[in-house]
Amino acid sequence: MRKGAIFLFAFSLFLFGCQAKTVYLPPPESSPPTPPPVIKEEPVALPDLTISNITLNESGRLVVTLSNIGKNPVPSRIGHLTLYVDGDPKWSIPLERIPDQNFLQPEGISVYMTPVELEGTHSVKAVVDSDEEIVEENESNNTLTKTFSFERVVRLPSPPLQKPEALLLPPDISITDLSLNRQRRLTVTLANIGNGTFPLRSGTLKLFVDGTLKGSYTLNSLSDRDHLLPQESITLASSLTLMGRHDVYARIDIEPGVNERNLENNGLKKILEGLPVGPDLVIKEIELTEDLELSILLSNTGEGELRKGTTLRIRVFLNDRKVSEFDHFISEPLRPFSGNRYVVDPPYRIRIDGNSKVRVTLWPKGASDDIRLDNNTLERYFTFYSFRLEPQKSQEFSFSPISNPLRKRGQKERVKAEVRWDGGEFPLRLSLKGPGNLKKIPAISGGSPLKLQVPIEDQKNRERQAWRISVANLLEKRVEGILIIQTP
Repeated sequence: MRKGAIFLFAFSLFLFGCQAKTVYLPPPESSPPTPPPVIKEEPVALPDLTISNITLNESGRLVVTLSNIGKNPVPSRIGHLTLYVDGDPKWSIPLERIPDQNFLQPEGISVYMTPVELEGTHSVKAVVDSDEEIVEENESNNTLTKTFSFERVVRLPSPPLQKPEALLLPPDISITDLSLNRQRRLTVTLANIGNGTFPLRSGTLKLFVDGTLKGSYTLNSLSDRDHLLPQESITLASSLTLMGRHDVYARIDIEPGVNERNLENNGLKKILEGLPVGPDLVIKEIELTEDLELSILLSNTGEGELRKGTTLRIRVFLNDRKVSEFDHFISEPLRPFSGNRYVVDPPYRIRIDGNSKVRVTLWPKGASDDIRLDNNTLERYFTFYSFRLEPQKSQEFSFSPISNPLRKRGQKERVKAEVRWDGGEFPLRLSLKGPGNLKKIPAISGGSPLKLQVPIEDQKNRERQAWRISVANLLEKRVEGILIIQTP
């Protein structure tokens, strides 16, 4: 009986242990929500002009290597290359006058031999675009400084040549640049790098576009010149017009019997892109409000409309110091060739007084919103004179217009005079006497403000002779005011 109870108890434990155990698993963790994709705004591709190297040639002349390491072309016709020797400015040249313009293109390199010669040990600094006229990806690589030592070798004079005909050295014609002008016409720059004179009638220019001959011209048919002197260059404009991107090859064929030093440099190949039809923004004027604050006037001289809502980046420099940089949204469309005057007032007031140089630069954030960037800078000089005129009295002021390095060839410029005074409903008389034919400018009378504009026709007159402005009080009481002179 006892053994049976023990057996029954053990058998019960065995059945209990054989029962399946229930396993409780934790609930699966919920995965976090997928974040929305991040849309990255592509940065605007900009050029990056830099000085790659400065060297000395065997005669002691400085040679500068320029390059564009950016992703966009450098705008032509603006910017300068300047050389300093021992801290003093020695020489400067506009970038548009450098014969080899390859450095304006992305990854382009140009080597330019300057007229500056050294003797002894000197520190040389080369600076490009010191005024930041060109909008670049990096402004800190526009300067390079090196120290050079050069001793000039004194050579004994050679004995005179027995045969005078040995002095007749051959010319050497080279194509140094291909470009498109504003009318999209293909222009070719030639240089005579030889030691003899080259007759232009002896050369024929052949132009190939995408591998096909598109034009053939005798050199003297493209110029009123007969010869190209040694170390002289000339730019010829063809009748060939390009739009879009093309592979252009130019070659000069020389007539038989003409002795040229090197025939291997008579051709040049380059990829050119004609300007598309689109808007062309220009800064038309810089004006002053009643409170003498800066106001900017824009216009569209292109063939396409500038759409409403376009974003412009605008910089303002006062006496070569940047005082404002802001974005502006175009509030109304600018129609092509409309001559419209679109006014932009800086968000922070910029007051102009005293003697001030004002430079305004703009560029759109969209590449298709402006087909040209080389005309997006305007520079003006303002001079202020205070006057106090007794009844029936006049006062004369003199000034000389300053030569503007940003002035383009053929660009029309004006001198502007403006008189403002208290009690502006009473008239004053304003007259201007300039050099040469400008002496015949008639005087004007009227209320405040009284404005007079005079075109500058002769560059020599503006630099060498003084201009005179006279303000006359026609009233029977004293008048106080200011005279504002604006020159290019």
